Amino acid sequence: MSARTSVIAVLVSSVGSALLLVGCDDATVVDRPSPGVTVTTASATVSAATPDVTAPAAPDVDTVSKAPTPIPESTPPALWNPCGLSDSAVSSAGLNAASKTRLDNPGVPGSRSCRWQDTARTVELTIVSSPDTLADLQAGGKYVQFTPVALGGRQAVEYRAAQDTHHLGCYVTTFTGDGSVAFVAKTLRVQQDGFDSCADARTFGAALAGQLP
Repeated sequence: MSARTSVIAVLVSSVGSALLLVGCDDATVVDRPSPGVTVTTASATVSAATPDVTAPAAPDVDTVSKAPTPIPESTPPALWNPCGLSDSAVSSAGLNAASKTRLDNPGVPGSRSCRWQDTARTVELTIVSSPDTLADLQAGGKYVQFTPVALGGRQAVEYRAAQDTHHLGCYVTTFTGDGSVAFVAKTLRVQQDGFDSCADARTFGAALAGQLP
């Protein structure tokens, strides 16, 4: 080997060692450019930061506002309550005050009613206070035989239930500013003759008409 060749070999060996050393110390290896050649090296930095994404917090149950309950524009007036009749008034009408029975659901929505027996236990009288008008009573065919009558100086109407073919009961109804009050008499007699349930309803109704509103 000539002296020139030995020098090149040493230089190549030295440069290779230098490149290897650079590669071990730094992640980027840059070759020296040849004479007359321009090399532009761009250095870019990539951020690995994770974007800050925060999920919205769930609302606190205690702080969730509820829709307010609507307030009715008006409240219907309370109906007259026949159960409020005094024992003395009931007794004066010929009824047994101790037989008083409060009825929660007489079949008319929004109504109030009470029931008594007479002292002889032959007649049952139910007084029903309801929002029904005369037109309500006459509609549907549930009641029949409407007849105008007087009830203790008040105008009233007498009628029967359509299904009561034996005339065991009778209704006498007078009207108030809030609706109507019906006196409903029903016989309790074993012998179903010699009685007039409508006459009983008129008698008790006339005796208690002064207690009505």
